[in-house]
Amino acid sequence: MFVSLLSMHKTSAQTYFNFPTSNAVWNSEGDNMFSNQKWYFRYAIYGDTVIESQLYHKIYNVFQDTVGNENSEYVAAIRENNNRQVLCKLPNYPEVVLYDFNLEVGDSIHYPLSYGMCYNGFGVSEGEEHTLRVIDIDSVLINNEYRKRWFLSGGSSQTWVEGIGSMEWNGLFNPLVSMFALCGDSYHFSCFKHNEVVLFQDNNYCDCCFSFGYSGVNSSLEAVSDALEIFPNPSKDNLHIHIDQPTGDCYSVSIYSILGEQLYSQDMEHGFDMVVDVSAFESGVYLVRVVNTISGVEKKSKFIVE
Repeated sequence: MFVSLLSMHKTSAQTYFNFPTSNAVWNSEGDNMFSNQKWYFRYAIYGDTVIESQLYHKIYNVFQDTVGNENSEYVAAIRENNNRQVLCKLPNYPEVVLYDFNLEVGDSIHYPLSYGMCYNGFGVSEGEEHTLRVIDIDSVLINNEYRKRWFLSGGSSQTWVEGIGSMEWNGLFNPLVSMFALCGDSYHFSCFKHNEVVLFQDNNYCDCCFSFGYSGVNSSLEAVSDALEIFPNPSKDNLHIHIDQPTGDCYSVSIYSILGEQLYSQDMEHGFDMVVDVSAFESGVYLVRVVNTISGVEKKSKFIVE
């Protein structure tokens, strides 16, 4: 599923689209083939900062769609210079050029450090350098306007779109990623919003573009709604989870042991009946957590396995 990517042509786009400085969200998702756990990276621009006399825009990995949530994490600061280069300042590391939108076919861009990703986390490795080379350029129609698009190869395959960045894997910071740990993780760039307009969407799990509530206001932990039903309780084999919600909402359903170990996770669209086989669970008390992945509103409920 692609939103607004309607056609392409080989001629260069005439209007240059600057990189966002506010009200932008890049969403990536991932999963692990061994544990079936799912990961979400929801990067949002929120606020500015000055570093060594340069104005930057702060990037957060947003938790439950709100920067103000205590689990939201500051990741980096970015800025665009007059040469159409997007520069990135990671904490404790020198500034690097993240994107160069002046590159032509045959040009290269060098990265003096690399991201390595595994189990919903990443680490920076100095000395693990890599270089990307432009192999083709065309333009693509997004929201009725043509934007220039670059295809690169090297440490990894890359597709960049002017004013958005990488359209693959981890999305925004994907040019830095060159280290792939063999832990069973796979990632996918799923959505980009700017000023509440969805300019790109390719979501594996549902028809939603997450993260529009990226303000500094914390979400309250309210019930999803009284329409949430969990039965039978106690249960011996199949646990039924039902929710009846408006079209367009998406939910993440997780089950935890009383010790906090995640035993089950699944993403669902609006209005669903889910049946979870709990016959292999040991007798005891468990927690079901259902989160509206758009609003961040959640509901927790306990059930017993006999």
